[in-house]
Amino acid sequence: MLTLKKVAELAGVSTTTVSRVLNNTYRNKVSEATRQRVLRIVEEVGYRSSVPARALRQKRTYQYGLVIPSLAFSYMPEVVQGLQLVAAQYDYACLLYITQEDSSYELEIFRVLNSLHVDGVVWMPQPHHEPNLVQALSQKKVVEILNRSGIANLPSVTIDQELGGYLAAKHLLDMGHRRIGAILHPGIHWKQRFAGYHRALREAGQENLSALVYTDMVLWQNGITAFHELYQQDPGITAILAASDDVAAGVIYAARHQGLCVPDDVAVIGFGDNPISRQGEVSISTIRHSKREVGEQAMRLLVALINNEEVKDIVFRPKLIVRQSSSNSLKK
Repeated sequence: MLTLKKVAELAGVSTTTVSRVLNNTYRNKVSEATRQRVLRIVEEVGYRSSVPARALRQKRTYQYGLVIPSLAFSYMPEVVQGLQLVAAQYDYACLLYITQEDSSYELEIFRVLNSLHVDGVVWMPQPHHEPNLVQALSQKKVVEILNRSGIANLPSVTIDQELGGYLAAKHLLDMGHRRIGAILHPGIHWKQRFAGYHRALREAGQENLSALVYTDMVLWQNGITAFHELYQQDPGITAILAASDDVAAGVIYAARHQGLCVPDDVAVIGFGDNPISRQGEVSISTIRHSKREVGEQAMRLLVALINNEEVKDIVFRPKLIVRQSSSNSLKK
């Protein structure tokens, strides 16, 4: 039977060192070369620690809670995949809860998680939450994904939304567009993207967007509705900044059914680089960020937090991806 002691002998280190590597603790006391050697030996001999025994010894459950608004969001599967990939490396099992954008249910979920004694929680909040949620969160080690709650002092993995907004607006301005409409989703992110839009506009010598619509959801059908609202505000707009790739796809559908050509009559850019941006008859220009890596880093952050290590927020820099929905648009 393979034991921790046998792994230590094969790697030429102490059992304490092997334990630190496998539990990802005291990383400053184990060199990267030693850590990689231990992991290589573990892989070669197929060693698996006893999770129940380790949990009892360390007074942990080796379970974490994952609280998200919905699985319907097109970016969510990749985020969850990243989370689970890293969770498996540390033998963590997942308890999944879906809030359905219901703030009272979200509060109840955290109360349940507190009673279950999970080691920590990865949380993707909705824009609005119950006042008592702050107290419920204080009882657990929580890592926030996408930083939408506005609650201070929670470690987070997020996207530089201001830069994403800037890159999207600058692209349309560089293509010659000056009458630009935007579709925004209320919440902390719209303010950041809006600041990015306006930074690009100011650099181009322009003060404001030509039209602006808010949508309570970021789904395909919301893009259709928002498109018509934008054109009621300004029938002369030539480009649209969409709140998501799904919204952008709805905008393109509505535009084409109104007899407009995308991108020659109206250019469109989304946000997220989700699968829908590559699946339609017109591929969608977008702002890309690595959703799987967001999940991976969130789980690593949670493990470090559980191990009482110092953690810092992680902010990913998005990239502009130019596709058909804006690349051939005419200089207006």
